[in-house]
Amino acid sequence: MAAVGERPSDGPISGANGLNMHYLLEPLDVALFRDGRPFGPEEFLRARLISPVPMPRTIYGAFRGLILQHKEILYDDFKGGRNLDRELTRLVGTPARLGDLRIRGPFLAAASEDGGRLLLPCPADFVLIGYPDPETGLQRPAPEAALGNYPADLRPLIPYRYHTSTCRWVACRPEEPVSYELEHAILDSAGLREYLTGEGVRSKPVAEYVYSEPHVGIERSTETLRPETGKIYSVDFARLVYRKQAEGGTRAESAAYVVEVLAPEDCLPEDTVFPVGGERRPFRIRRVPWSAWFGEPLRQQVAESLKRSCADGVCRFRLYLLTPACFDGLEAWRPDLSALAGGLDLTLVAAAVPRAIPYSGWDMVMRRPREGRRLAPAGSVYFVEAKANRDLAASELIEQLMKTFWLESVCVDEDFRKMGFGLTLIGGWSYAV
Repeated sequence: MAAVGERPSDGPISGANGLNMHYLLEPLDVALFRDGRPFGPEEFLRARLISPVPMPRTIYGAFRGLILQHKEILYDDFKGGRNLDRELTRLVGTPARLGDLRIRGPFLAAASEDGGRLLLPCPADFVLIGYPDPETGLQRPAPEAALGNYPADLRPLIPYRYHTSTCRWVACRPEEPVSYELEHAILDSAGLREYLTGEGVRSKPVAEYVYSEPHVGIERSTETLRPETGKIYSVDFARLVYRKQAEGGTRAESAAYVVEVLAPEDCLPEDTVFPVGGERRPFRIRRVPWSAWFGEPLRQQVAESLKRSCADGVCRFRLYLLTPACFDGLEAWRPDLSALAGGLDLTLVAAAVPRAIPYSGWDMVMRRPREGRRLAPAGSVYFVEAKANRDLAASELIEQLMKTFWLESVCVDEDFRKMGFGLTLIGGWSYAV
């Protein structure tokens, strides 16, 4: 079992017996990933889409099932613990506990014949400044604490705009209108690099790649098969967009989901069709030869930008959630930095966290809802100050931060770490403008 802050690829399923594989998940029609609200065909009810991207537990469960199918293990045998050898049990676990299988993701992606690119959730510190033609800006912690309706130990956030001519961030004037509603936006690779290195901000509408498609239905009598009066319901499905080749020679792209699976190569097929999510909607699941998503060039650029955020033994960095995170405790939005410190003194200075996601899921074995939890949404941003508990050079401090938080989970619960919840990237910030 990997310790908190340790890379899961160093665990027991890597090396000679394991492999980090990238899989592309493409729905054959629409997909259903609804929220946890009670749902039934009474009066007029609606099952809402929980997110444009499925929850990590949904994808993790799909890959557990896919491994069992590939190994020709029946569900009843898995439930009863029959016909499973030791290695397979070690990988997929049992109905009562998870095994060593790990995933990173899922993420939205734009796939084409010659590769693909990730489309990540818009950071919550993005803002729209001005009216009627707003520009995108960023929020930063205020240099001094102030009274407000936020926790007393945190500082307020001040919106800044980026001036490309001077390459400087400038605080907005108090009279300028600011909007914080950017939850329907996404970052592509270029936008991610600019955001993490502090060189600017730009986003795209998520509706260019996936949107909600409502379907209306009515309950039918099990005896007469006729519609029941007043039993109308609506279900929001996710429709992923196929973008044909555009003018100017732009290559054809289609939206899909991508996930990294850490498992032995022979446990999964290379290309298959398998049900994922609600109503067992079919997906094509295929292995793709993609390179590292957040590769060494980006990692080095971010590490260089972090040097500008280090002074007097303190490094200021922002934690950016790529997937929803589950934090224990009364404050479900706040990560337990003490459990992630790894020899560092970490202090939460400010946070930009959208409304929590109520989440439970369905226990397939016990046939009942799982325990409800409140998740910090993907895109949440935490502004942190790190101090070394011993004499460390700035480069050593940055390297330790990158090792602890670069594409790692900030969840303390080991099961949620395995399922891909709470994955983060980091970038620098400072009070100076």
